[in-house]
Amino acid sequence: MREIIYIITAIAMYFCGLNVNNEVILQSSIQQIENVELGTFFISKNGTKFVFREKDKKSLNIVLDYLDDLPVQVKQGVKEIHFEDKNENIAGVTKGNVITLYDYAAYNSSTQRHILYHEIGHTYANELNRVNNFNFDQYIENVKNDGNYISDYSKSKIKENNNYSEDFADAFSMYFREKNILRRKHKNRHEYIESLVYESY
Repeated sequence: MREIIYIITAIAMYFCGLNVNNEVILQSSIQQIENVELGTFFISKNGTKFVFREKDKKSLNIVLDYLDDLPVQVKQGVKEIHFEDKNENIAGVTKGNVITLYDYAAYNSSTQRHILYHEIGHTYANELNRVNNFNFDQYIENVKNDGNYISDYSKSKIKENNNYSEDFADAFSMYFREKNILRRKHKNRHEYIESLVYESY
């Protein structure tokens, strides 16, 4: 029923001269229809759905370019990427296999790449957990063997509640952005992530 209402609304928008993307009608689920506003578009590429507005097109194109630089196996867990307005100091959030990026175009290119790859690190870990190919205790052991922190952000999470997931996401991001630095400064993390990337699927 909701899909019929949405189609009728899209047709009315078309005759009023408003911009309509047919993929919204053909690919949107009932769950998505309940949660998006008119003027939201959907495209799919390589199994990932992108949810964006007209003003997000620049951000979308940047993300698509950065995704092309990653191997296929680490992107398998990314089912959706959403673009939203600024959300306090939050740059990105991952829930399961859905990534939301906030005010993405406001960051410089280096930070944009880091934010995206960090969030993909979370979806990658979630996907490895799903297929039982991730021993997080082993990753924590590698962090301890390195004897350092990869970033102030991950350090704060480890010290606050012994949460190493942000450390993994930061290390994952560094692996694909600054591999030589990761290898030199965080040797054990580098070796573990490399083994995951090339042996986990």
